[in-house]
Amino acid sequence: MPINNDTLHILALLKKDPNFHTYCIRKTVTIGSRIPVTSLNHNLYLIESGFIQCLRDIGTDEPLHMIMQPGDFPYLPFNSEDYPEIIACEALTDITF
Repeated sequence: MPINNDTLHILALLKKDPNFHTYCIRKTVTIGSRIPVTSLNHNLYLIESGFIQCLRDIGTDEPLHMIMQPGDFPYLPFNSEDYPEIIACEALTDITF
C-alpha cells in the first residue's frame, strides 16, 4: 500500500529535525497481532502503512470501534479525563509505524 501525501508531508517535517534518528524508529507489526495499550501510552506512533483497529472506552456498554489508516496517529497524549482511553488494538494488515 502506498503512503499518502499527508503522511509523506508529516514524515518530511519530522526528518528535518537533526534528532529524528535519535528518537524515532520504524516498527513493523504483522496482521492479527494485538498491540499492547501500554506501548501506545508511552510512545507516539504514526501509521506509515497498513490498517489497525482500536477500541476506545466511551463509557457505554459497547466501546467505540475505530479503524485507522496511513497518516493517522493511533494515540495522541491528552491530559483530559474526557478523552476516551484505548482499550484494545489489533493489526488488520501488516503495519509499519
